[in-house]
Amino acid sequence: MAKSAKPAGFDHEGFIKGLQSLLDTLPSESQKQEINNAFTELIGFLADMRNLFLAMPSTEDSANISQSLRKLAEFYDSAQKVPVIAASVGAGHKSTNRNSGASPKKEVDIDVNEVLASLTKLSSDEIRSRLDGKTFSKKSLQLIASELGMKLASNETKTSLADKIANDIVNQRMRDGLAGGSNRESAVS
Repeated sequence: MAKSAKPAGFDHEGFIKGLQSLLDTLPSESQKQEINNAFTELIGFLADMRNLFLAMPSTEDSANISQSLRKLAEFYDSAQKVPVIAASVGAGHKSTNRNSGASPKKEVDIDVNEVLASLTKLSSDEIRSRLDGKTFSKKSLQLIASELGMKLASNETKTSLADKIANDIVNQRMRDGLAGGSNRESAVS
């Protein structure tokens, strides 16, 4: 076997060119900030998803609820057999409208798509401020949330609704930006 007469030397010019090409691919400060903001929004979205998942009832919860429902049905059946108890719990007669004397609720008169179109142009703080102000009722916010496909708890406050809607709009804006399109604007138009 013959050995090569000249040992392989260090190619310093190639090394320097390689390092220079790596330096050319580094992001600018504004690009780093944009990426950081996108990560922050993504982390917020994932945290919201985790919280929704953790709030979801489990099979163990449904078993307990089913057992409680059976006990309630048994109690109601036994209550119907005793006239005094039946009258006190309303068993044995048809229910009446308990709110017959209550004043009728105000009808919500907003164009949800128009509202969403105007909100998508605002920052998250501006969205929260506008939604939590006096302009929108809780029912209006529930309609907006429903249009966004959000699942809401029955005990949501107006402030929590405004916060969730703002987060959803900002998260959608971020997803649209990452995807290179604007799905929300096409859905609203």
